[in-house]
Amino acid sequence: MSLVSKLKKLEGYAGLLKKTTKFTGLTGTPNSRVAGSSKHGFYYDSKGKLTTGFGDLVETMEEASEKLFLTEDKANEGLQKHIQEKQQLLKKLIPGVDSLNPRLRNALLVETFRGSVPQSKKTISKINKGNLLEAAKEFLNNAEYRSEGTSSGIKSRMLEVSEAIKEQHQSNMERKQEEFNQGAREAQELEVRSQEQKQQDFNKKAMGILESRKIKRKLVS
Repeated sequence: MSLVSKLKKLEGYAGLLKKTTKFTGLTGTPNSRVAGSSKHGFYYDSKGKLTTGFGDLVETMEEASEKLFLTEDKANEGLQKHIQEKQQLLKKLIPGVDSLNPRLRNALLVETFRGSVPQSKKTISKINKGNLLEAAKEFLNNAEYRSEGTSSGIKSRMLEVSEAIKEQHQSNMERKQEEFNQGAREAQELEVRSQEQKQQDFNKKAMGILESRKIKRKLVS
C-alpha cells in the first residue's frame, strides 16, 4: 500500500462517517460529518476538531468558509501538500531520517501527520543520538497511548512506530556485525597474502644463495 493510500485510510474523510451533526464552529461532536457538507468537506475528528479533506484540520473560521464543499480533487491536492510539509518537518526534527529503513520512515511520517512525533521530544532526541531501543520505549511512554479512551486505531499507529524503531535497531546491529565480519575477513586475507609474500621472498633469497654457491664452485673447479 502506498503512503498516500495508507494516509487516506488512516485519516478518513467526511463521506465515511455515518453520524451527522450541525456545524458548531471549530469544535463539535467527535467522529461526525457536518450536515450539508460535501463528501470530502467538513467533519469533526475523534477529538471533536473541525477537519476537512483527509485529516486536514481547519484552523480559522476564514479557512472554514472556503472548505465546506471541498471536492475530492482539492482534497487530494491538500493531502499531497501536507505530506510534503510533514516530510520537511520530519527531516528538520530528525536530520538523518533518509537513512532509516522505509518502514520506520513511513511510520514516523504517519505519526508526524497526526502530531504525536513532534510532541515526543525525548523520542526524537534518543533517535538522533542513536539510542533506538530507548526511543522505542519512550514513544509509548505516553498518556494518549495508555489511555483507555484512545481508539485502537491510534494505539496501533503508535505501536507501529515503536516496533519499526526496534526493527531499525536490529538492522543496525546486523549491519555493524556484517561490517565487523567483513573487516575480519579482509584482515585475514591480508595476513595470508603477507605470509605468502614473505615465503616467496624467502624462497627467492634462498634460490639466490644457492645459485651464488653453484657459480663459486664452478670458478674453483
